[in-house]
Amino acid sequence: MEPNKRALLDTICYAEGTWKGGCSYNTYYGGGDFDNTKPHPGIVNYGSSAGGAYQFMPSTWEGINQGENLPMTPETQDDAATKLIKNRGVNPDTELTPETFLRTIDKLAPEWASLPTLRTGRSYYRQPSKSGSDLQDFYYQRLAALKEQNKEQEIKFTTPGINPDWKDSFGLAMQYQLNKEKQPIDIRKLPTIGDVLFESYLGRIIPTLVP
Repeated sequence: MEPNKRALLDTICYAEGTWKGGCSYNTYYGGGDFDNTKPHPGIVNYGSSAGGAYQFMPSTWEGINQGENLPMTPETQDDAATKLIKNRGVNPDTELTPETFLRTIDKLAPEWASLPTLRTGRSYYRQPSKSGSDLQDFYYQRLAALKEQNKEQEIKFTTPGINPDWKDSFGLAMQYQLNKEKQPIDIRKLPTIGDVLFESYLGRIIPTLVP
């Protein structure tokens, strides 16, 4: 997921009280865990049945999923939250600036009670909410961290001497040659897939990536 979208989703988790070093996808309102490989549990706690990283009400969860009570996996929750964001006229892929951050949060405040409105600085539903400055600080910290992680992953994949997960030694060998020589690979000179797999097995490809 792109850093801009991930940072916004994480900020909503933070506001909703489900941030635990990462979005907690199996938390229901007021604390307690549920099995998020299953559909929305509808557990009522402290007068609310909200659940998941973004504290979906059962009706909201089913409504955004075309009437289905889907399993609340991280993927389905992220997807549902993204749809809700877009329904409020916000593009989650756009990086928020200091000038647009609070206006964006204001647009999302009717969807998430923990977000403050621009006019009052308090929840749209008069519930406890995070301050705009607190959310803004969190958003930019997360955005910077996510961008740095992306940069590190890019370096890890393309730099000789860095040993990533060897899931595709053939692809990594091609990437290394492209980076090293800065010229296209002549596909006519490439070995067959069988040759490549055999050479990989013998350890003749992987060592070329680690001088």
